[in-house]
Amino acid sequence: MRALALVVAAAAGVTASRTDVVWTAAPPSGGPVPAPPPVTPQLRAEGAKLYADRCLPCHGRMGDGRGPLATHLSMPPTDFTRGVFKLRTTLPGTPPSDNDLFRTITRGLHGTPMMPWKELPARQRWALVAEIKNLSRRFSDEPQTQPLDPSPSPPDETEGLRAKGQRLYGLYRCGACHGERGDANGPAAVLYRNVSAGRFVRIRDLSRGEFVRGGAFADIFLSLRTGFDGTPMGSYNDLPADDLWALAAYVRTLVRQPTGAAAVPGAGGRATRTAPTSKSATDPY
Repeated sequence: MRALALVVAAAAGVTASRTDVVWTAAPPSGGPVPAPPPVTPQLRAEGAKLYADRCLPCHGRMGDGRGPLATHLSMPPTDFTRGVFKLRTTLPGTPPSDNDLFRTITRGLHGTPMMPWKELPARQRWALVAEIKNLSRRFSDEPQTQPLDPSPSPPDETEGLRAKGQRLYGLYRCGACHGERGDANGPAAVLYRNVSAGRFVRIRDLSRGEFVRGGAFADIFLSLRTGFDGTPMGSYNDLPADDLWALAAYVRTLVRQPTGAAAVPGAGGRATRTAPTSKSATDPY
């Protein structure tokens, strides 16, 4: 009952007046993940029970995103049956690794109704990983993919790096979608509002600082490397790492309405919490 109450509270908080809580929590994207237990029938049974208690209200009994609370959320829950996930460390078009799923369960998705379940013991989070994989044939039909090579150590966020990132932001026409100042008002944003498949594509408003993976320097770098499967945001993994770090540094300067995120060093960022605002069912997250 407590788990269901938490889910209901999360749904109500995001549909009525979102409070701009930073969902992301440790471990960070590239941080260590505890070793998984063996996947036994007992672990699978534990995962199925946890899923029914914690996940079913939004994601549905079959994992198709049609749970009883789904229509009350500000954005549709992920359809696990498709096996398509935004947060991965694997190549575009491939399923996430087990560690990726564990991190997402632990950290939640910033700016969405998907709250972190970090209070669950590691074994229970691994049990949920096993259950989520059981909901899509992709994990059994496709070979296990290896994560991308580890990200290099980040450079210092200097004015020179940000200036380089600003040039690259223009060169690669990031503003066509995200807008020149990151306000999600680029000319392509209008085109994405009326896409097929019944899903409303919403361009990320970078100025709000609500990044689903997190707003840390390394989080944005990794998002640029992997892209977000199931969205128009493709991977930039073909670019040199130095360029991706520069882009990540510049993107962080575009945050003008930080929602509890860490301040950007030297970029005028300020750790604040914005007042609750009323959000519609199609407001960007």
